[in-house]
Amino acid sequence: MSKRGRPQKLTDAEQYELRRFREAGASIARLAAMWHISTTTVHQILAAQRVKFGPEQLPKEKRQYARLHLFTSGNSEPTSTRS
Repeated sequence: MSKRGRPQKLTDAEQYELRRFREAGASIARLAAMWHISTTTVHQILAAQRVKFGPEQLPKEKRQYARLHLFTSGNSEPTSTRS
């Protein structure tokens, strides 16, 4: 049976990667800009990911380190095979 409606903007792997960035402390606005989607879409993806995997997991004391590592590596674009 085929799915109805509009196709997903991000693949399942990209949606999971978006979740991982959020767990590392990236803001919703930053995630939306990285994947060229709206903040509403980011919230919808994260809500669907919570249903599948539970709430995001990262201790608060490690968020600052993870955020620093994510955004000082010089790579502002997510790893993706899409063009």
